[in-house]
Amino acid sequence: MDDAMQLKKEPRFLEMVQLFVRRASKISGVPKDRRKYIKECDSILSINFPIIRDNGTIEKVTGYRAQHKHHWLPVKGGTRYAPDIDLQETMALSTLMTFKLAIAGIPFGGAKGGVKIDPKKYSEKELE
Repeated sequence: MDDAMQLKKEPRFLEMVQLFVRRASKISGVPKDRRKYIKECDSILSINFPIIRDNGTIEKVTGYRAQHKHHWLPVKGGTRYAPDIDLQETMALSTLMTFKLAIAGIPFGGAKGGVKIDPKKYSEKELE
């Protein structure tokens, strides 16, 4: 099997996180109806917004925000700037943030944001 076919068979990041959540919840004895609730994000936002570049041109940028669980408010999670970020990755990272905070005993729900740009190609003003 060549590398391209192997990559197509491998689950994506979000699928892997959900698989581990499913396995851990089964071992922990979490009821089936709650497993589905735990697996899914409570809120998801996808937005396109304009930024004005330093040279005066306007560029469209895509952003995402996933709030995995609202069991504790507020939700906590930073923003990742990367040219290849997508909604699924943002959702996976917010799910992991929920578990990280729960394990550490920090009373916040998990969240994560993503902005689809290469921060090295933008000035501080443009990123702001």
